[in-house]
Amino acid sequence: MLGLPKSTEMSKQLPKKAIYAKFQMNTAAKEKIDADISRITIVNEITPNKVNIPAGDEVKSFFVLLVTLKRKEFEEKTIATLSKLIPQNILFVLECGNESKLAIYHSKLMQTDWKSTTEQKVELKGLNIDKVWENLIRSLECGVWNEELTLDENIALHEKQAKLEKEIAAADPSGSSSSGTDDSTGVFHGFKGKDLDGNDVDESLFAKNKVTVVNFWFSGCKPCVGELSKLNELNEKLKEMGGEVVGINTDTLDNNEAGIKEAKEILKAQGASYKNLTFDSNSTVGKYAGNIMAFPTTVLVDKDGNIVGEPFMGGIDDQSNYEQLMKQIQSILDQE
Repeated sequence: MLGLPKSTEMSKQLPKKAIYAKFQMNTAAKEKIDADISRITIVNEITPNKVNIPAGDEVKSFFVLLVTLKRKEFEEKTIATLSKLIPQNILFVLECGNESKLAIYHSKLMQTDWKSTTEQKVELKGLNIDKVWENLIRSLECGVWNEELTLDENIALHEKQAKLEKEIAAADPSGSSSSGTDDSTGVFHGFKGKDLDGNDVDESLFAKNKVTVVNFWFSGCKPCVGELSKLNELNEKLKEMGGEVVGINTDTLDNNEAGIKEAKEILKAQGASYKNLTFDSNSTVGKYAGNIMAFPTTVLVDKDGNIVGEPFMGGIDDQSNYEQLMKQIQSILDQE
């Protein structure tokens, strides 16, 4: 596939049920994936020994996943979620009928136009796998590239330009389109809720912290429960740095007494004493929580109640996940 060397070819199906079980996906998330995807298959593995290209410092290898779609009008968030859940660099081939498009998630979902699958080709260009991966991203990302900037700096610049264009279009009285801005970053604006002991909590919780780590979980999620003690350790560490960990157990929303009782018992058993919150499921943050596709999910919130960066999926009891989260936290603290 894609004109890649035969040495890279493989055929390993990833059952959707296995993905649901491993990443504790809720019913709504499963339904979204089932509505869009028929089958997921690993079709290529790009490694130094298979393509005779040295490993990079950041990217040692990557996979090509063939995602067989049920419809062309798929939900992009579904593909982005799959990319976040699977801890590998992935080039997606999104196929529907005889046509397909290539996609990579790198801070956002980048994709090509639809074309015949038989015409899809990929070149492995670069002195190492880092450069090969970067060149693949460049081939999918639209915009002018400034060679003096890094890959991420270029992408950030493209996003700023796109946002500015939307704002200009929205300000134009002759235009009929809306700004289409994504309000998900501000879901904690005007926050009102309670902790699990019934004490009122509002957005001042975030204002007093340099960064707030908000962890979404539920009581029946084994990976969620498994990381609670590590989150408690993180909370103690963050206190010294001017931050805090806050938990949101989705079973406790709407002041669900049974859910609150069970959550408190689990937290106590795991030695987790940091603050956990409940609130109205119809609130802005309640709707955000309802759209989370996999648990545990953690977000970083700044003083103004804005979510910073991308949601982090997976338990931090895994050391590599912990280090990645700490890197994101430090980047926010460095801006203070």
